[in-house]
Amino acid sequence: MKKPNLASRVKPNNLDLSNIENIDNWLDDRFSLLNHSRHGGRPRTMSFSDVLVCLSLKQIYTCETWKGLYNCLIDRGKSEIDFKIPHYSNFLITIKSFMIFLVQIILWQVNINKVEFLMKDFKIALVDSTPLPVCKTIRSSRHKTMREFAEYSKGTMGWFYGFKLHITCDYETKDVVDFMFSKAKLDDRKYLEKLTSKTFANTGTMFVADKGYQAIWLEELVKETGNYLITGKRKSKTTNTLASQFDIFLLHIRARIETIFSNLKLNQYLTNTRSRSVLGYAFNYFLALFGQIRKGKNWSFAI
Repeated sequence: MKKPNLASRVKPNNLDLSNIENIDNWLDDRFSLLNHSRHGGRPRTMSFSDVLVCLSLKQIYTCETWKGLYNCLIDRGKSEIDFKIPHYSNFLITIKSFMIFLVQIILWQVNINKVEFLMKDFKIALVDSTPLPVCKTIRSSRHKTMREFAEYSKGTMGWFYGFKLHITCDYETKDVVDFMFSKAKLDDRKYLEKLTSKTFANTGTMFVADKGYQAIWLEELVKETGNYLITGKRKSKTTNTLASQFDIFLLHIRARIETIFSNLKLNQYLTNTRSRSVLGYAFNYFLALFGQIRKGKNWSFAI
């Protein structure tokens, strides 16, 4: 018997996104299809909203591991949740089956942020990247989980072994309008090249970045695509340029994107070396992004 395609179950067909109740019902139905016991045993009792509550409590309780979250839900969650916590093995299986929905929610909210950003008359976007080490550099030779994908690279904080996270955000609301995970050796300017030539082509967006994005070919490309690029300038003895007050103001507000990275790493635990599988690392990255983009958003299916 041919197995049904997982993407067809998750991708909505003729779904009316204007009514949030339709989205809630659709998510609950699709999650119930994926989250069922295929080999008998106890039935899965947690719903889509229940899993979202657990993921939100993971950030509130500052739990670094799933076992720590499970213990917190058993000990302290009885007065805060109104559903039954299953056995730990079923709890983990339910959480893992939720990952594809977590990615869909993140992309859905980022697309909404992008549309709202492009509707503005004056568009200023902050661009930057941050390293995602999968382990300490001194232990990289013994690391096995992400050996097939991780790479060595050098940033402003020194050498690291892992990946990169590129983020573009609105300077005013700090909403994430675009993001991308890449290997560590990818040049940051390649991400901005793809961003300006495809996603934000001919939108009149002003991109503000640090010195790592400085390149003559990139500035010409941004102009050709109908956008603007302002970067910090490296010290040079041959060329000296004066920056206007507006340029200085934009370079000062560029630090706002650093607050996003600080929140992702300190509060959302973006960098993690405890995962024991590729899926575990990916789930941790997307869970941290979920915690960042849901800040200040009024979702009916989230606390």
